[in-house]
Amino acid sequence: MKEKNIVPLTVTIIFIISFFYCSCTKKQYKIDISSKPILLFTNHYPSFISNNAKIFINDISLKDSLCEIKSNWRPDRYLLSNYPLEMNKDSIYYIKGFIEINHKFDAAELSDLGIFHAKKDKNIFTVSIPIYSLCNFLKLNNINRFELARKGKLLLNVGRPAINAQNIVYSGFLNQNSNNLNQPISQILYSGKDVIIGIVDYGFDYTHPNFYDYSGINFRIKQVWEQSNNNGDPPLDFSYGSEFSNQDDILNAQCDTRLETHGTVVAGIAAGSGVKTDFYGLAPNSELVLVSTTLTDAAIADGLRYIADYAEKENKPCVINFSIGSTIGPHDGTSAFDRLCDSIIKPGLIFTGAVGNSGDLDVYFENQFGDDESDTIVKTVIIPNAGSLTQIADLWGSKNSNFSIAVGLIDTISKKPIITSCYLNVNEMRDKVHTFKLEYDTLFYIAQIAFEYSLYNNKPSAMIQITSSVENKNVMPYIKVFSKEKMKIEGWSSQSFFSNLNISFPFISGNTSHTISEIGGTGKNILSVGAFCTKKYWTSYLGNNYDYGASAVVGDIAYFSSKGPTSDGRIKPDITCPGYGVVSSYNNYFYASYPPDYYKTFTVPFNNNNFFFGILQGTSIATPFLTGIIALMLEKNRNLNIEQIKTALFKTAIPSSAIPIPNNVWGWGVLNAEKGIESLQ
Repeated sequence: MKEKNIVPLTVTIIFIISFFYCSCTKKQYKIDISSKPILLFTNHYPSFISNNAKIFINDISLKDSLCEIKSNWRPDRYLLSNYPLEMNKDSIYYIKGFIEINHKFDAAELSDLGIFHAKKDKNIFTVSIPIYSLCNFLKLNNINRFELARKGKLLLNVGRPAINAQNIVYSGFLNQNSNNLNQPISQILYSGKDVIIGIVDYGFDYTHPNFYDYSGINFRIKQVWEQSNNNGDPPLDFSYGSEFSNQDDILNAQCDTRLETHGTVVAGIAAGSGVKTDFYGLAPNSELVLVSTTLTDAAIADGLRYIADYAEKENKPCVINFSIGSTIGPHDGTSAFDRLCDSIIKPGLIFTGAVGNSGDLDVYFENQFGDDESDTIVKTVIIPNAGSLTQIADLWGSKNSNFSIAVGLIDTISKKPIITSCYLNVNEMRDKVHTFKLEYDTLFYIAQIAFEYSLYNNKPSAMIQITSSVENKNVMPYIKVFSKEKMKIEGWSSQSFFSNLNISFPFISGNTSHTISEIGGTGKNILSVGAFCTKKYWTSYLGNNYDYGASAVVGDIAYFSSKGPTSDGRIKPDITCPGYGVVSSYNNYFYASYPPDYYKTFTVPFNNNNFFFGILQGTSIATPFLTGIIALMLEKNRNLNIEQIKTALFKTAIPSSAIPIPNNVWGWGVLNAEKGIESLQ
């Protein structure tokens, strides 16, 4: 079997796998193979390329020769649905990611290839790479790491009293002197004055009265960046999207999309004025900067930098909310996104993220090898989500360990394997991608397996991406992991979950621990928020009564709230806020045309229109509670750093569980806004 040692990728050669192919690893491995998979090819990539980038390039190579791609290249439907491809205003497709360089690297090399790069932060920054430049990009030297952007998802699934904030948030005009901070806390009201709240999200209605002040006169959105809109001019230092930097332009834009309301809800909880109602946010006099994101972690990182730069220019403290997550990644704070956040954070600049909505899903599995010499193999079945033809499993071993994996298909009725590849060893296959075709009857699956050792946590990693030709509940992909070492294997799934099909060990199921999301839930300098239930029943604006059913228990953790710990053992979430049955502003341009009416709770007349408020749930909804309270903290002390804020939050949080606090369900407890602010100097 020949390997392609580096780009360019050449013509695919198809090989029929027999038992002889299994000599690629150790001959003593026992393979329960009843049919023969086809190895399409093995590609070898530069060591600085991440596993998800390898698989992306591999997928392109299935149809195109990488080094022959021109600027007019167009992706097919499969690539568009599975990767965060974007088109710029010149109709050129590009992919975003993170790059980390050493001191010898010359950034002019990127410009020569038409690759745009954002501002550098400690040698790590985002890049936008035209697809036609990928071939030459892979030949560059002095790059420590390129990590392809991961596509996140919006984590959407009665607030102030539940977090003890009813006595400190001032919703009207600040006519009093709020500078006398020696008064008792009950005599001081905060509103987020002179603090910037940044929201990186999607689904904004800029015209909603919630984003004016309480009088409905003064507009509080100061800047907007729509990353997917190439009809205008991008912000300075960025190469894509459209920026709106004055009130007229923002209001004329109306909204970023008519397909979502998520951003309007989140911004309303953190900073809504309430428009002379009782449904105002936590920092109703703050200033807003909104980034309508493409939802990749690289684009979100650009949004953080954009907002941080604005706050620095205005010389104001800032807290930035991103209620977006992904299940794929190391889950230990060493992803490129988390490390970039570490490099940006500073006193007066705080990040908040959602812990995730996978708390009831078996998207995590683990196994400890070496406790019993006979237990050297573990297997798990990857069950696709409904409608999903592509599933991803991201496996990580212990530090400085080694393991081998095989992929195959299993009959879910007979519970017997149908077809299985040979084992591939991470140490032997690092920096390679193996592409298999698994066939059974009229079905076929393409399985791609990429391997690497991380420079940042010293862990071996294997990413498996399996795409099926059609949905079939009777045949499912499965993976096998082999190791004779004393080590732990951890795995996270995307668009799927892990199951043992009720087969005894060595088959294992997934579980709901360690289900925290990357992007918002794993960073060492990101405050991660879980959700609990404060409301079970509500009345729609039409007068109909609804309830969430048995899944909602007032005072309990929300069933969907993801659980920690991180892979490196840190407790997550950090804090818990209301996230079930919360009322906030809706994007009128979406819900005016596409109700469900039962979520709408009331309307507010404004500028000859009726604007909706409604009820939603998710850790997305919990996160802006903390964001708004941090804005109030920064109003009291603009130079607070994240450790000072953590101390204030953790020592005043309200225990809401029989489990000793802190724990990996509630974190340090429920946010206690008044006591937290009172504890600050």
